Amino acid sequence: MCVINIIPISHLLQGVPEYVIDQVIHHELCHFVEPNHSVAFRMLERRYPHYEQATAFLSGMVFASRSERTPLT
Repeated sequence: MCVINIIPISHLLQGVPEYVIDQVIHHELCHFVEPNHSVAFRMLERRYPHYEQATAFLSGMVFASRSERTPLT
């Protein structure tokens, strides 16, 4: 039996810096070792060299997308 694992990448990430895509892929690969977001998973995930920078970038994207839907006025 052949098992195929696919890591889908959202179209919303089109145009982001490469280190952000690498973080998303790294995050998903970590799930092959740790299936949930446990402490062990987070420790493994933080081994990505640009973890802090990529996480900050993604948080900014989330904030911006919410701001577009909810005007600050």
